[in-house]
Amino acid sequence: MRRLWILGASDPEMVEIEVLIAGYGDECVKAAYRGRRVTSLYAYRADGVAPASWYSRCHGSPYNQCNYYDRCMLVECEVEPLPDHEVLLVVDHHRPGDPGYGVGPERYWEASSLGQVCAWLGVAPTPERRIIAAADHCLRHAYQGRCPGVDPVELRRWRTESRAAYQGRSVDRVREDVERAMERLQVAPVLWDGVRDMRGPVTPELPEAGAILGVAYVASQGDRLVIGAAQPEDVVHFMEVWGPANKLKNIYGDPERGFAGGYHAGDQALR
Repeated sequence: MRRLWILGASDPEMVEIEVLIAGYGDECVKAAYRGRRVTSLYAYRADGVAPASWYSRCHGSPYNQCNYYDRCMLVECEVEPLPDHEVLLVVDHHRPGDPGYGVGPERYWEASSLGQVCAWLGVAPTPERRIIAAADHCLRHAYQGRCPGVDPVELRRWRTESRAAYQGRSVDRVREDVERAMERLQVAPVLWDGVRDMRGPVTPELPEAGAILGVAYVASQGDRLVIGAAQPEDVVHFMEVWGPANKLKNIYGDPERGFAGGYHAGDQALR
């Protein structure tokens, strides 16, 4: 089976996916927007791939390079245009219709993008990959011990070390930011039913703090507002009541995973 994998925005889970794919000899390219690899904002609005030379060969040669692949695997992204004859398969869990959307913490492995890639490659989960998958799919639940095979103590150690390495910072600095975010979150004003108001200046490591404490929050994130570390009913309230009342557009989310978001204005990428 000849597979081409097109990867979305980089994060610790996507880095592990790329390492895994490379070890099995499949070809891997990155979704791109205006010539650069997508961030999460543009992952579902990609207009090409990187390296760009691959895309130009694919579309500009009479010996269409895409014909070499039996399957084109889109991992947390969309790319337009792609050749009509491609067999496109989606690896994702962010949007309704995705294989992992709406799947609870007990089935985090099969719902996560990493777990889906492992299933396609016939790879069994390792303890570290279970941690990576649970952290990406449902971090709050993982810290609460609701993800089979994931120890919350090991999860926190891995999260601190991996985030420090990914951000190019020391473990101590990351740990300090998490502690500071926990302090701020606990004294923040309440929006509704215990959901804290963290809008305004960005608080580093807020998602980590909310997940560890099990305290939901609404926070600013670029041109959008997000709710994180939330119970399903709070996500539904954000999506159906609070978000529309606050004039948010393109609202998205997954109550089972405890997150949602919406944009202040304009036609923005879904993430």
